Parts: sequence; C-alpha cells; structure tokens
Amino acid sequence: MSLFADEARVEDPVGTPPKIRRKEVREFYSKSLSRGNKLELFVSPRGSYGKAATITFAVHAQMEVAHFVSMLQT
Repeated sequence: MSLFADEARVEDPVGTPPKIRRKEVREFYSKSLSRGNKLELFVSPRGSYGKAATITFAVHAQMEVAHFVSMLQT
C-alpha cells in the first residue's frame, strides 16, 4: 500500500464506482485476495510525470464451478 497516494483511486472493473483513498483501495484488494485469489506482478509499476501509474498483473482466481442444465420446450 505504500505505493499508493493518500488520495489513490482504483476503478476495477472499469465502469464501477471508484475506490477512493487508501482505506477503500486496501479494503478492495483485501476482499479480493481473501478468497484465495493470487496476484502475479508481471513488470515493475510504471509511473508518469502526472498523478498516474500502471501495475500490470495477472489474477489467479479460485472459482467455484457451477453446472447448469438448460431445458427448451418447443
């Protein structure tokens, strides 16, 4: 979390309400990782001369598998 500014903003997934400030960002990542998911960093974080940075990573998710049966009536 030390890489994030106090007023950090994360939009994940895109289009959802942003997580603003360190507290919300920390809660978002803690909740995401509490389910057994893992993040794999691909390259070091890249900054800009502005107030932005990118972190390129893969998410290895632990997902439950659901089986569905569809019925079609004609």
